[in-house]
Amino acid sequence: MPGADYFSIISDFLVSGNRSMHLGLWDGPPDDDLPAAQARLDAAVLSHAALRSGMVVADVGCGVGGTLARANAVHSQMRLIGINPDAAQLVVAAEIRAQPGSEIRWHHGTAARLPLKDDTVDVVLSVEAAFHFDSRAAFLTEALRVLRPGGRLVLTDIVPTDAMRALGAGPAGVVLAVESLLQRSIGPIPDVWGLCPDWSTLVAAAGGRVLHHRDLTTQTLPSYRCFLTPAQRAGAGWAGRGRLMDEGVSLLEWLQSEGYVQVVLLVITRSMR
Repeated sequence: MPGADYFSIISDFLVSGNRSMHLGLWDGPPDDDLPAAQARLDAAVLSHAALRSGMVVADVGCGVGGTLARANAVHSQMRLIGINPDAAQLVVAAEIRAQPGSEIRWHHGTAARLPLKDDTVDVVLSVEAAFHFDSRAAFLTEALRVLRPGGRLVLTDIVPTDAMRALGAGPAGVVLAVESLLQRSIGPIPDVWGLCPDWSTLVAAAGGRVLHHRDLTTQTLPSYRCFLTPAQRAGAGWAGRGRLMDEGVSLLEWLQSEGYVQVVLLVITRSMR
């Protein structure tokens, strides 16, 4: 489930017409136009998806539907499927109306058990959701199961680095403080410390192939200055003085800026069966 402040924050975004709650992508000098940066990140994901009219596209961890809304706006004759474990977010997503000739359906479900038949999907998307999944390995198995031959999984993810694994093996007080705040504010994050296999290992074990890997860590880092005002970043600390989600986002910013976590974009395909 989302952090305690999720819906109060997301309502502010929706008022401005922005359905994205993920990081943005900066290709030039940072500015404070977060919606434009989020649109650029979605555009990068959708470009690697190589969408065409008539495709079936599933977004796993779809949130309130921002990425599918962008796909719906520029493509026709599509069957778009949003899957999310939080029914309240799906209620908001259902406000999106499909283009004439296209179809959008929203399903309550988990990444580890997709409500889709084998070999029925052309593209599986997952934008900044996999670090919340109970198991990236189970999600990957499911995504490859539902993909048609030649289909692809395109995702962005926030992944722990070797430095994060070392931090997790450090003083118990630090470990407890970091994990507790992350879980209470922006959790669930089942693999905070990177103890599970990384994506390259998972893909090889599942019999898939990585077609593309891109490190977005630096280009997404300016997002945090848009999520948090200078006063929020200076005042929150990590000791409960600010809004809980603000403190968690501030901590995530520090982890990303110091190299403890990395933001990646991956394009994965299944091997021929």
